[in-house]
Amino acid sequence: MSIVKNVSRLAQLSARQLSTSPVGKSSNMEIHEGYKRLKDLQAKYQLPDGKPVHLKRAGDKALMYITFAACAAGLAGIVDLFYTLS
Repeated sequence: MSIVKNVSRLAQLSARQLSTSPVGKSSNMEIHEGYKRLKDLQAKYQLPDGKPVHLKRAGDKALMYITFAACAAGLAGIVDLFYTLS
């Protein structure tokens, strides 16, 4: 019976060591600045302004057009390759 008690005690001690901090660590419950910025960014993306999510930020439209230009240049290169090889 002492083996069962020892095993149960060992299980309790090892389970307690998995948690390194208490749940309510700070008494004034301040929110970290990075978490605030993340929540502000999430709120910005959830605004019902009619824009798709990949065009919500300021430079997104420029990146989209750069991607379109790179795809067009690649397609032109493939057409030139096929024309040269034929």
